[in-house]
Amino acid sequence: MKRRVIVIAILICAAFLIATAIQYTTHAQESTEQEEGAEDTSDRPGRPGMDRGGRPGGRSGRAPNPAQFALRMLPLEAFWSQLSLNMDIDNEALVKARTVYKKAWKDRKGIIKTMADAGGDREAMRGIRSTVEDIQAEIATKLKDVLTPEQMEQFTKYEKKYREEQRSARGGFGGGRPGGGGRGQ
Repeated sequence: MKRRVIVIAILICAAFLIATAIQYTTHAQESTEQEEGAEDTSDRPGRPGMDRGGRPGGRSGRAPNPAQFALRMLPLEAFWSQLSLNMDIDNEALVKARTVYKKAWKDRKGIIKTMADAGGDREAMRGIRSTVEDIQAEIATKLKDVLTPEQMEQFTKYEKKYREEQRSARGGFGGGRPGGGGRGQ
């Protein structure tokens, strides 16, 4: 009987030590990933990299990763895949649309560089938002010349739905504020 109690006690201690080691290891991995720049970029309040209002750049005091921010503001990959894979577009129109997206891709790379150089400066961010809006308007204008009216309507509906889903997944643009005061895009 004593032997059983001792064996059970040893097993319980071993299980406790293993559980503690696993918890410590996973916590250490999360810390290492954040230090290497792979921080959590979700827009939920109380998460690493977020301020109290759920906006990027919080606790760490750093600005959000420029590439990730630009991808959210100008999700070219999602729109290009919709256009090229999910819509019935002839090859000639697809080649023309590709040139539109290649230019936007190049412009977005410039935005990422500008954001990195700006280091979170609010005035610079306003200018970047304006530039993103200009790029979006340019894409829409050029696509109107490439797509049929029905295709353009289908694409516009997809784009609007995609942006709404992304905004609701992040809790509104900029993280949403208590009382529904989140900014629209």
